[in-house]
Amino acid sequence: MDDWSDWQVVHEAWEAGSFTEAAARLGVGQATVSRRVARLEERLGVALFDRHQSGLVPTEAAHRLRPHLQAIRAAADGAE
Repeated sequence: MDDWSDWQVVHEAWEAGSFTEAAARLGVGQATVSRRVARLEERLGVALFDRHQSGLVPTEAAHRLRPHLQAIRAAADGAE
């Protein structure tokens, strides 16, 4: 089972548009964000982002997950 915070990392990467910016927002290293996203992608068997020098582009799989990512973020915000 995936750590719920891995999904939070994916959400932040989507919002930030890059692993570097997501890492800064989360207070972790860029490699940590990249590794956690890659771990979920491997588990799901699909890429969630296309990586470009200009940033991240969410894939179709990520678009399908978007409502769930937003729900996780809202639940985390509510818990805080």
